[in-house]
Parts: sequence; C-alpha cells; structure tokens
Amino acid sequence: MKVCLETVLNVSLNDKQWDWTEAMETWIIETQEIPTNPSVQKEWGEILMKKKIGRELTFVRDEDNARLKPIQTKESCAWLNALPCKNVGTLLDDNTLRICMGLRLGCDICQPFTCPCGERIDSKGLHPLCCQKSSGRFFRHSEVNNIIKRALATIDVPSILEPTGMAREDGKRPDGATIIPWSCGQVLIWDFTCVDTFAKSYVKQTRCTPGAAAEQASVRKINKYKNLTSTGMHFLPFATETMGTWCGKAKEWTRDVGKKLATKSGNYRAKDFLTQNISLAVQRGNAASILGALPSDKNMDEIFYL
Repeated sequence: MKVCLETVLNVSLNDKQWDWTEAMETWIIETQEIPTNPSVQKEWGEILMKKKIGRELTFVRDEDNARLKPIQTKESCAWLNALPCKNVGTLLDDNTLRICMGLRLGCDICQPFTCPCGERIDSKGLHPLCCQKSSGRFFRHSEVNNIIKRALATIDVPSILEPTGMAREDGKRPDGATIIPWSCGQVLIWDFTCVDTFAKSYVKQTRCTPGAAAEQASVRKINKYKNLTSTGMHFLPFATETMGTWCGKAKEWTRDVGKKLATKSGNYRAKDFLTQNISLAVQRGNAASILGALPSDKNMDEIFYL
C-alpha cells in the first residue's frame, strides 16, 4: 500500500507519516473518542464536529443553549428525514413548517402578543409550548397515542385507549393498554407526555443535558403508576420534549417495536418510519400550541412575523 501511494502521489512517505499507531494516539489525545466504524469517514467528521460545537458554541440565553443540545439528537431530527407526502400524512403545511423551523433555529416566528393566560409572549413564541391554556397541545397527545395504537395493531397486538378498570391512585387512567400480554405475560400500559424544553423549571438542566426534562417526566410517570405495576402490568412512560428529544424508555420501546414491524412488514425501515411519525406529531403539536394561543385579530398584523 505504501509503495502504491508513493507511486501515485509521486512523494516519499517516511515512517513517521506512515505510523498508524502514532496517528491514532494523537487522535485519542485530541478527541478522547474512536469511531464505532473506522472505515466510515462520516463518523470521524461527526466526532470533530461535536468537539467543535461543545468547545466554541455557547450562548448568553439559556433557551439558546437548551436548543443547541437537543437538535443534535437522532430523534429530534427524525421529522426532517421524513419524505413529505400528503397521502401518508408526512407533509407539513407552509405555516406549520415555518413555525417548526423557527423554533429549531431560534428565529423570530411572530409579533409579540398576549397569551390567553395573560402572559406577554415575545417574538420567539416559546411561552405557548408550556401554557396550560393553549388549546393546540391536546392534538399532539391524541395523535401520538393513535400512532402507538396503530403500531401495536400492525404487529398483531390489539390495544385500547384510556382503558376502564385501570386507574392510578388519583383516579386518572393510562393513555392506552394492550388487550393481550405484551411481555413476560404482562399487558402493556402506556402514558404519553411532552414537556417543554424551554420551561423555566427545566431549562437549567436541558441547557446542559439533552433529554433531561424527558427523563424527569419519565420518572414522575413511573412513580404515578406504581399501584398498577405492582399488580403485574408492564408500564411504558413515553416522555418527549418539545424540541424532539425522547426519554430512554421511549427509545428502547420504539427499537423493540421497530424490529417487530420490520419482521412483520419486511421493510427494514419500519422503525425509522415509526420514529418519523411520532417526531412529526411532536412538531405539529408545537405549531398547534402556538397557533392555539394566538389572539383573534381581523387584520392579523400582530400575529404573524413573516
């Protein structure tokens, strides 16, 4: 190989230039990480990019730092990889796409206005993502639960939404449950939630650790359903964030279901399609939350920034 390179490049490669071991030692000192698949150039570049981002990109606002971390995760990018097709429901309308990209990039998406709760909303439009009075957020909850239900049905696991006879201690029911056993003779019950990455109670954690808010929400859900899990039910806390990150339990379950979907359908990309659909539902929920908080104004001047 060395002789071939010297012949093609018309240069003489000395031993130091050809020392793979020394090159790897230098790489490890600089990056402290080795690619999983060294033959893929993309993985080497990703390591350098992560180091560069972590070392050089910092922002004054906590919200901007909290945005930078999540958008580097696989789940938060899934909706961008979905083929836009109206026949399968993956096409975003122009206004929804504008809002979703504005939130992702930190751009201004609207003129300042007052939320129905009385809070003054700036041009970034972040407040409706966590506002209890924004009607649009209910769409996301319903849509993701329907996606989970359809995915289970595809692998021949029937389920029902808001099952009767299964209530936690405060009387609230889970979002869904399988009718037949899911694993180890246990039926599966799940509860979906989407917490705001930029909420004041989370932003200090999410600015440092992507998915921190989703993990906290997952733990809370598990504690709330202890009375049901103690009776022999398998509980799935499907927690996501508005910026697209998922909790570990949700990722693990999606991988498991994705494999079964691929086996059932013969399409090795089945898991990716499931992830993309859930990711799209989260993004549509973000846009619906903001649009649901907008005031009614005939001339629309105070609503839209673009």
